[in-house]
Amino acid sequence: MRARARARAAAGAVAAWCVVAAAAAAAAAVSESFEEEAAFRRVRDASPRGGARGWEDLVTHVQFTVRWEQASAAGPAFAWEHFNLFPMQFGQTMDRFDVEELEMTFSKGRWRQRWGASPVPAAQGVEVWALLRAQDAPSADEAWRALAAALAGLSCASLDTIVDSRIARPRHTFGMPPLNTSETVTDETLFLQYGQLSSEASCTENLAPLLKLLPCRGNAGLAQVLVPTEIFRADHHAIRLHFRRVCDSRRGWSATCKTPGVELVLSVVLAHGRLAPAHAELATLAPMRTAVEECPLAAASRVFVEESFSNATTEMTCTPFLGPHATRMRELALRDLTPHDAVTKPVIPPQPLVRVTERFASGVGRTEGGVVTRLSTSSDFVDPIRLQYFEMVPAYLRVRPSSVRLEVNGVQVPAQDLWGPGAASVISLSSFYGSPTQLELTFDVAPGSSVLVSYAFEQAFLPLWDFPPDPNRGFDIPAAVASYSIPHQPGLCVQGVVADDLPLASPLLGRGTHGPVAGRRMREYAAPLLVSMPLPDFSMPYNVITLSSTVFAYLVGTTISILLQEVRVRPDPDEASQETWKRRKRMLKNLFFVALVGLAWMYENDRDTLQELLHHVAIPI
Repeated sequence: MRARARARAAAGAVAAWCVVAAAAAAAAAVSESFEEEAAFRRVRDASPRGGARGWEDLVTHVQFTVRWEQASAAGPAFAWEHFNLFPMQFGQTMDRFDVEELEMTFSKGRWRQRWGASPVPAAQGVEVWALLRAQDAPSADEAWRALAAALAGLSCASLDTIVDSRIARPRHTFGMPPLNTSETVTDETLFLQYGQLSSEASCTENLAPLLKLLPCRGNAGLAQVLVPTEIFRADHHAIRLHFRRVCDSRRGWSATCKTPGVELVLSVVLAHGRLAPAHAELATLAPMRTAVEECPLAAASRVFVEESFSNATTEMTCTPFLGPHATRMRELALRDLTPHDAVTKPVIPPQPLVRVTERFASGVGRTEGGVVTRLSTSSDFVDPIRLQYFEMVPAYLRVRPSSVRLEVNGVQVPAQDLWGPGAASVISLSSFYGSPTQLELTFDVAPGSSVLVSYAFEQAFLPLWDFPPDPNRGFDIPAAVASYSIPHQPGLCVQGVVADDLPLASPLLGRGTHGPVAGRRMREYAAPLLVSMPLPDFSMPYNVITLSSTVFAYLVGTTISILLQEVRVRPDPDEASQETWKRRKRMLKNLFFVALVGLAWMYENDRDTLQELLHHVAIPI
């Protein structure tokens, strides 16, 4: 008995050791992490009225990062199983449609130039683009339609309405990916699908499902700062969900990948304008002092506040040196908001290299028009940069290819340089009530330049069923996108810290506008437009239906009355015959009138049948 007990104890110890070893091996094979960060930046209102009253703007950036990596034992392919921190419903959707990278953004309000570069550049409304892996273009289109329907259910948005007439396939503008490198996709099995809904409104029902993707949801951590009433009453808000596959901590997939992984980033940016200094400081920090609790699943919870400092105590190697505008990011403890000893490197308030100064619709009337977009470049760089301008024009605006003009500093770029052999610019005309026109211009621009892009279009007369519920509001022209890569210039201080610095440990500072910028792909958006289309008299269908129904009711009613009318015979034959003749005479008159009305109706609506009917009596019509 004792021998058996010892054998069982030894077997139990061996089993326990195997379980512990398996758990340790699994822990070594799988690496998951969740980090949450928030950055607050105060911008002084430079307008005469705001400066006199001491108004300030508060820009808040909250970011949540979930990373899931697997060891080389799993092979180059990522195994979508045993979910822990990564949301299962989202991961299964990405696996089902073989999504390489995805970005979905909800935005409302205008981002003002005095706030610098937006940490989350976004178009008005909803913007979605996905990099899908498929065998061919039809398979990618089919996967996109199913993916849009799945995302619509996930985010409670009308993404399933992004059909073929609202889908574009830009080649160079997004650069793949837009936030990490300037390399473009050359894999023939990758297909980019892009769509916009300019009139889509964002509200609480869009934010709540996205917060449920986080490990602590909205119950703990910095997600408690995201109060819906504060978000949607801000002057500007942008909510972005970005997914990408990573390989050895870098973007993309490779057959030699040793550590495949996935990354999900949820970013929320708020901008409150014209606040008193006290409100600008406490508008978002005050709720954190009493309500925010640390998320136990978060590996790091960081809070950064941008502070100004004196030039005499800090050495800057940036070019240009902005002097009193230089700032630094100080990290605070989440529990008591006390400053840490470790302070990040000095930074320059982010300023974009390219700005969209204005965009407007031109033309008079509802038959022809045009769109004009003006851009300007900063003087903070030396060598010319390559700029991609992308615009998606709906099919109901028929763009004239000969009217596309590009001017740099008032000089028109020759068409040969834009569309000639070897040129990267592309224009794809729309089909009849089908896919939109895609205009993608690629050109080099020097620092301190002004750029003008314009084109003319003809407004199509749409069928009745293609009009929206409120056609008098106007028809949307989606926002235009200007994309460029930050040049590799030593000492460049735009968009964040010095361009040749190493990446910071913080995902927010490393991926956002305060991080290293050399080679990063940046985007600037122009505002969407509304154009008035030729509208028919919408009362005419009602009038036609009313008149046709009246004539048809009279015709049917008279016919039924004649067929069902009872014939009475009176005793007096003379009077009865006379009365019968009068009755028949009235019936013949009614039948003649009904036949005449019927022929008139057939002449207007079914002339072919009428011709066959009268062909036998040889009556030409």
